[in-house]
Amino acid sequence: MPAKKSFYKNYVEASTSSDDTVIAIKSLVSAQTIPLYGFNANNIRGVSWTDSLLMARIKKLKPQILRYPGGNVANWWNWKTGWFVNHKNLPQKFGSIKDANRVKMDLSELQSLVNVTGSDVLFVLNVLTATLEDQINMLHKAEELGIPVKWVELGNELNLINNPGHIAFRTGGNYGEKCSKWILKIKEEFPDVKIAVVGGNRKDNNHVKTWNRDVLGAIPDVDALVWHSYLAAKHTVELKKGINFELLDRKLKGIFHAEGFKKDIGNKDTEVWVTEYNLQWTILKDENKKQIQKISQTWQNALAVLFITSEITEVSPRVKMVLNHNLTSFPIFAAIETFPNTTYNLLPNGEAMQIWLNTIQQMTLMQKLNFEENECKIEDYEVFGWKFSNDEQGRILIVNITDQNKTIDLNSFYNDNPFKVYYSNEQKTTVNFEDVQIKEGKLKSETMVLPPHAVAIIEI
Repeated sequence: MPAKKSFYKNYVEASTSSDDTVIAIKSLVSAQTIPLYGFNANNIRGVSWTDSLLMARIKKLKPQILRYPGGNVANWWNWKTGWFVNHKNLPQKFGSIKDANRVKMDLSELQSLVNVTGSDVLFVLNVLTATLEDQINMLHKAEELGIPVKWVELGNELNLINNPGHIAFRTGGNYGEKCSKWILKIKEEFPDVKIAVVGGNRKDNNHVKTWNRDVLGAIPDVDALVWHSYLAAKHTVELKKGINFELLDRKLKGIFHAEGFKKDIGNKDTEVWVTEYNLQWTILKDENKKQIQKISQTWQNALAVLFITSEITEVSPRVKMVLNHNLTSFPIFAAIETFPNTTYNLLPNGEAMQIWLNTIQQMTLMQKLNFEENECKIEDYEVFGWKFSNDEQGRILIVNITDQNKTIDLNSFYNDNPFKVYYSNEQKTTVNFEDVQIKEGKLKSETMVLPPHAVAIIEI
């Protein structure tokens, strides 16, 4: 929908009255290396990675890294067939997938995806129903196909007691002992590879309460612990008001602390890889499940994905990989809808990730912006921002989550800067940015007025 001319006057002229309150950039946090950002790439239903329309969509996202074959599918994966192992304990949800909906996902398919995107690959190895020799053969085959073997993850969510694979390990110590042997052999074959293991203490029972400590006791020099951050919609989303960003902020930081990553890693050099994250839209009360899930298709969810991506990045300097769930498939999680309807639509999750991934292109460093208004701190769940840079250029990302106009003082960056602003009613359903107003131009002064629920990218 075309924007009204008067609506964008504030962007172009950046004019403010004497009554306007200006938000100042109080400080920039110390620069950190930009983590790798990308997607969990579970693609067992929908459309093949050889599909040209899907590839065109994915290429525009500009993912830096993709996780193959995905999450729980990895614990039951046969890389030679590009489908699940023939195993008596194969979960029913995998064994019951109809032939018509199946998508082959072997290494040749992955090769097609990598050739189009230029992305790195995080290989999730099957430590549950495959042998070490078999998985090393897979990595060698991938290398033969021109897919670099740089990142490896050993199994998926084996610390969850409701995971069918958990019974094989029971404790972090049992899992760590097996991983220690696998890591030794894998690094003999691929000396430069970085390897992550399942992380996260759980309250479910005594076997997993000290999971991190037990794993690190068995492999003290492991490269990374994996964290999956799913914020339950049942706790953070209301039917009438939608997503509560203040609760998202508090819950995310609380989960990171509760699962013991800071305490258990201590002074070790161990990194944290977030290989799945999103709002958890599936665990809801039946009476309002469908209504709340509709919020996942709104501009508000795009803002939420940007916010969660930012918060995960900031929660610890150890975070070196951030992978959104999921690249394709079901619309409540996907960046691109391919199942059950093959629309190829870029959904709110994808809109947010496309903004983030395109903004960090060619950048190497990032600094969190701290804002204040009338000498009072602005919370991230109101307005947040980052400066991304390399040796020659930079970009500023600022997101106004509130329902009010916000005037931002850009004095320290102002230089007739090109900008791009995305804006929509937060409750508006959106696909492919069709219901999002987009304005491009150059700053006319040192201040910029952002409307409610807006995202600004400013070249510096």
